[in-house]
Amino acid sequence: MCALESKVIEDIKKALEKNDTDSAALITQKYLGDINNISLNIAVTGESGVGKSTFVNAFRGIDNRDEGAAPTGVVETTMKPEPYPHPIHPNVTLWDLPGVGTTKFPADQYLEYVEFEKFDFFIIVSADRLSENDAKLAKEIKNMGKKFYFVRSKIDNNLSDAKRSQREYDEEKTLQEIRDNCIQGLEKQGVASPQVFLVSSFDLQLHDFPALQKTMERELPSHKINDLICNDLPLHIAVTGESGTGKSTFLNAFLEIDNKDERAAPTGVTETTKKPEPYPHPRHPNVTLWDLPGIGTTKFPADQYLKYVEFEKFDFFILVSAVRFTENDAKLAQEIKTMGKNLYFVRSKIDQNLNAAQRSQREYDEEKTLQEIRENCIQGLEKQGVASPQVFLVSSFQRHLYDFRALQETMERELPSDKRNALIPKDIPVNIAITGRSGTGKSTFVNAFRGIDNKDEGAAPTGVKETTMKPEPYPHPRHRNFTLWDLPGIGTTKFP
Repeated sequence: MCALESKVIEDIKKALEKNDTDSAALITQKYLGDINNISLNIAVTGESGVGKSTFVNAFRGIDNRDEGAAPTGVVETTMKPEPYPHPIHPNVTLWDLPGVGTTKFPADQYLEYVEFEKFDFFIIVSADRLSENDAKLAKEIKNMGKKFYFVRSKIDNNLSDAKRSQREYDEEKTLQEIRDNCIQGLEKQGVASPQVFLVSSFDLQLHDFPALQKTMERELPSHKINDLICNDLPLHIAVTGESGTGKSTFLNAFLEIDNKDERAAPTGVTETTKKPEPYPHPRHPNVTLWDLPGIGTTKFPADQYLKYVEFEKFDFFILVSAVRFTENDAKLAQEIKTMGKNLYFVRSKIDQNLNAAQRSQREYDEEKTLQEIRENCIQGLEKQGVASPQVFLVSSFQRHLYDFRALQETMERELPSDKRNALIPKDIPVNIAITGRSGTGKSTFVNAFRGIDNKDEGAAPTGVKETTMKPEPYPHPRHRNFTLWDLPGIGTTKFP
C-alpha cells in the first residue's frame, strides 16, 4: 500500500476510534475528491509520418500554424517526447512522442528511449493497416496492464483513394472494412474489445473524432482513479461454485495458461482443490484469484463451507456453474449479497451444452439456446435478490467464443471501482437524501433503487397524495453503511 493510502486509512481509523464519523467521512470524501487534482500523462505514439502531431493539435482545437502547436512536417519533426496541455483538463498532459521505427528511434530501443512506462494511458495513431510496430506497441501496453485507444488517422485520404479505385463506392462499407481490419489485428495481439476510432484531423466533425472526444471526457475520471489507487492495493477475487463445474479450468483459461502448465491450478475428474489456493492475475500483480474447493461435497458440506473457506476475507466473487442454477449456487449468491459484495456469475462448459442441444433438438438454434441458458441464470439469481446480475456464458477451451472476452473486458473496466470499494472502510456511515417536489415519485424511486416492489414489506410508502411526513431512512441493499433517506416533498402546505 502506498504512503498516501496508509496515511488516509490511519487518519480514518483514528477518527472512528473517537466516534468522530463526520471527520472520517470528510477524510474519505477529500481523498476521493483528490481525483480531480491528479496529473495524468497521455502518450500519443505510432510510426513516423502517421500524423501524430497534427492529431495532437486537432485534439487541442488549434491549427498546425498556431503558436504553441506541435511542429508538423513531411519529415520527422518530433525528436523527443514533447508535452502539450489538454484543452479542458489542465492537469492532463498529452505527450507527442517521436515516431517508432525510424533510424533514430528503432523499434527495439524505442520503449526504453521514450520511457514508455512513465505514461498512464496511450493513443496509438496509425495511417494504414495495423503494422508490426503498431502491434508491438499494443502488446507492450497490454503487458504493462495499461489501456489505449487506437486512432486510424488520415481517413479522408483513404476514402478518396477508395472512391477513385472502386467501381461501386460505398463509404459506410469502406469505413467498416477499415475498422474491422484494425480490430481483428489488435485482437490477434490479445487485446480484448479494442477501442478503435477512425478520424481525419482536418475534418474534425466527420467520422469518429467527436466520439473520441466524448469517450475521453467520459473515461478520463476512471483513468485518474486507476492512477489514484496504488497498483499495490491488494484485491482478492474468489472463484467458487460446486465441485466439477470446471472452476480450476476456468481459472487457468482466465490466466491464459494451459491446464498442463506448471503454474496451472490442478484439474481432474475428481475434486483436486482441497483448500483455497492463490493465483496471481496475469496483468495486475496486486490482484489475486483464489481457487476455492467445491461446495457441497462430503469434505465441504454446504452448511459449513462459508466458515471453512473464510468467505468474508474475499473482496469479489466469480460464481461458476456448469448446469442449471442450483440450490448451492443460490446459497452462495445470497451470502455474497448479504455481505454487500459483488459477483459475476459464470456459466461454464457452454460448448458441451450446445453440443447436447444440437443432438437433441430437431430445429437447433444456437442463439436461442444461449439466450434460454442466460435467462435461466438471471432469473435464478434475481429470485435470490441479486439485482441486475452479470451473467457470462463461457467455454474455457474456446475463449474466443461466447462471453469470455466480455468477461475479461468487464473485469478490466471494473477492477478500479472494486479496489476503491475495498479501500473505503465499511463502517463509515454515508447518508444520501432523496428530495424533490411532492408527487415526483421519490418514494417509488427509493424502492426501485433498493430492488424491491412498492407493495413489498419494508418498502417506502407510495400513493397519489403525499405519504412521506418526515425524513425516513432506508438501508442500501448492498452497502450496509449507506442509508437512503426519503424526504417529504418540497412546496406543500406542510413543507412550504
